[in-house]
Amino acid sequence: MDRLIQQSINLYLQRIYDPTFSENNYGFRPKRRAHDAVLKAKQYINEGYTWVVDIDLEKFFDKVRQPKADFL
Repeated sequence: MDRLIQQSINLYLQRIYDPTFSENNYGFRPKRRAHDAVLKAKQYINEGYTWVVDIDLEKFFDKVRQPKADFL
């Protein structure tokens, strides 16, 4: 039951927020694969761009200072 509720919420929120994301964002997006990101990078290189940037924010939020909640 939990999985069903999570998926329902996920689908609902995706419809709202996915259209607001950058077209250059390929991480954890529906119908976008890592292979699509590589193809897009190749397209940019063929257009004359000389830089490709890959950013992984996996551990980023572990290092961000966050205020403690008053109730803790």
